[in-house]
Amino acid sequence: MTYDNVVNEIKHFLQDDADLNRLLERQEIDDLRIREAIDRVIEDYNLETPFTSYTITDFPGKKYLVFDSAVEVLIMAGIFYSRNSLIYSAAGTSVSDMEDKDARYQNWIRIIMAEVIRMRKLLKKRDLMLKIARMDGLHSNMYYPMHTGNINADDSE
Repeated sequence: MTYDNVVNEIKHFLQDDADLNRLLERQEIDDLRIREAIDRVIEDYNLETPFTSYTITDFPGKKYLVFDSAVEVLIMAGIFYSRNSLIYSAAGTSVSDMEDKDARYQNWIRIIMAEVIRMRKLLKKRDLMLKIARMDGLHSNMYYPMHTGNINADDSE
């Protein structure tokens, strides 16, 4: 995987393209912000047990990376729109330029996050099983100074 590949997948998943964003007439979140989201997702994943040291090139789950990064991007967009919203009120009538956009973003975040959590559990379980397998492989070939053979050898002789 490369950053460009994952950034394009995230933009495709979120339908974030200037041609599709008729009201904005531009991409909503720029590539640099999407890369920052990808870095945060990888860092958070690596800091959760079992600890890992994946990078963009060897990350074990592309779909997970795209979905979790998309959540980060939606959060960024939601914060931006919340901060830049305008409510106009006159003669007892209020109009908002962001009519329920925050709620729609929060709903998408909840939907995608449920899948992200499920995928993270599966990937971390896989990481743990790989770690145990590597440790088991190390122990099965380990020799101790007070023992003349493999520690898993049958000592009933």
